This record gives sequence, C-alpha cells and structure tokens, in this order.
Amino acid sequence: MLRKNRQDILADLRETLDRGKILTGLGTGMEEIIQRIDKTNVDFVALYHTGRLQQAGRNLMSSLLSYDDANSLMQAKGEDILPEVKKTPLIAGVCGTDPFRKMDMFIAQLKEQGFNGVQNFPTVGIIDGRFRANLEGTDLGYQLEVDMIREAHELDMFTCPFVFDVEQGRAMTEAGADVLVIHLGIVTKAMLNAGNVPPLADCCALAEKIMQECKRIRPEVITLCCGQRMAAAEDAAYILECVPDLDGFFSFYPLKGEDTERNLQARVKSYKVLDKMKAFMARKRGAMGDGRL
Repeated sequence: MLRKNRQDILADLRETLDRGKILTGLGTGMEEIIQRIDKTNVDFVALYHTGRLQQAGRNLMSSLLSYDDANSLMQAKGEDILPEVKKTPLIAGVCGTDPFRKMDMFIAQLKEQGFNGVQNFPTVGIIDGRFRANLEGTDLGYQLEVDMIREAHELDMFTCPFVFDVEQGRAMTEAGADVLVIHLGIVTKAMLNAGNVPPLADCCALAEKIMQECKRIRPEVITLCCGQRMAAAEDAAYILECVPDLDGFFSFYPLKGEDTERNLQARVKSYKVLDKMKAFMARKRGAMGDGRL
C-alpha cells in the first residue's frame, strides 16, 4: 500500500512537469488493470465501481445510472486492491451526490482505508438537458461534488475532479482541487454514426477557456484532458498542439483479457511519446517570445 500524502504526490507530479514530461492519469474499475498499474508509467490511477458491471458484460454507460451503490462497491474493491498497489497513487472514485452518505465522514473513512485521494465519479456533470436541470433544482447537482472535493482537500487528500465547463472549473479550483480533469464528453458509436460529435477544434477551444480561467484563479493548478473524443493518440497530439499549456491526459481503460498489461502499457506509451512534442511547443513559444521567430 502506498502511503504518500498530498504534498508528496504533488511534488512528484511537479517534478515530472519540470522535466518537460506529460502527466498521465487512468480511471478503471477492473481489478486486473490496477494490479498491474505499478508496471506502467501512469502517474496516478482512479478506482471506480464499474468493474462489476464490466465483468458481467454490461455496457460501460450503465455505470452512470443508479443500478447499485457506487460508493459501497468502490470501497469494497479498495479492500482488495489497496494492498496490491505499492508505487502508484490510488484515487477513490466517489459519488458526491450520494444521499445516504455523510460525506465528510465517508471521505475520512477512505483516507483511513489507505486511498491517496478522491475524484468525482460517477458525476452528474456528464448529464445535460431537462433532467440535469431537475437534479440541480432538487439539491442533487454538481455543487455536492464540489463540496465533496472541498471536504477531501480540507482532510489533506489529493483531489483530481472532472470539470465540464468554465463555471465548474472555477468552482473546483476555488474548492482547492489539485488537478482539474477537463472532460471533453462521451462519444458513442451511435453518435459517431449519426455525425453528432462536436469538432475536436471546439473541444480544444473549451479546454483552453477552462484552463485559462482556472489558472487565473490559482496558477499552480494542474490541468489534464480526458474523454473518448481524444481516445486516439493522434487526437491527443492535436489537442496538445492547440492547447500547449495542457499538463497531460487522463484516460479510461475498460479493457480486460490476457493481454491487458500489454494493451495498457501501449496506451500509456502513446501519451508519453507526446513529451517531445510538448517540449518542442515550449521551445517554440520561448523563441517567439524572444523575437527569434
């Protein structure tokens, strides 16, 4: 079990950034993924409740609906997983809108259990439209997730919440979030077939807007991007070119099978090779600032 505190984790992340490297985070509910995580170069990993659904062959979208007690499932998995992870910070995916939890006590339990930090998953931030408006109007909205992150920050836990717009980014930054994971949205095969997917350029513009506002509030806040719109390495490279101040990427990994470790290492490596691109972009911006280009 890794007993690193928030300050130690942040020091490691900043050392990686100071060396011009890309940060990579991973979120999964698959135990076999996390059991192998120390063999990769992932900077931190989030444990979700989704493994039970995935192992039963259910669609990952079902993890966003109220089919079970997400917090209990995640916490129970932690009992098995925490002793296996020796080097990589393990973050708990917490449903902050859970009406059956006194959240400050629950977060304290997770810290005592050995989790290094928390993330808001599942999140109502992925929900939009009239249903989302009804959630917000009945005190089951995103603010509860902000409050959960604030509670964890006050307990000196590492925090890396998902944010979906500028307002949420601002709220999480003010709550003390260490890393903001800018979520570019879920893209399903049906959406792709229907052409109902926002252009990647629009996603980049949104990420840049969120990042700039949050760094205005707290310049030291770390920003990552995630979402199925950037699942391919070439899309991640495009995002980094458009948003060169981005600190890295967060990926979801639902795959399983005997070649899990190999696939996982390939995914991480596909992001890590962007280090050279980030370094080039930094040199280019520096040269432009010196008037040499």
